[in-house]
Amino acid sequence: MIAYVQEHIGQLLSVDDLAERVLMHPSALADLFQDVTGKPPCLFFRNMRLSRARAMLIETGSDAAQSHERWGTGPCHISPASFATATA
Repeated sequence: MIAYVQEHIGQLLSVDDLAERVLMHPSALADLFQDVTGKPPCLFFRNMRLSRARAMLIETGSDAAQSHERWGTGPCHISPASFATATA
């Protein structure tokens, strides 16, 4: 499941979609996800997007707006304030 999330982090991911994919109830999947990762899915997705955005800034020299646009959309989107704080 985590590998799938990592491979598809640029897409809109929801707990409902992931639960359907693995034939689980969304709340059961969210509980299991938190047990395994130590974070609820929404926070895990957000942190992964922030990591990818940070890497994009470093590797490509893009600006924060471009990186935010690429990685900050979808459920549990990254707000400009959290992006600025995480990349400072």
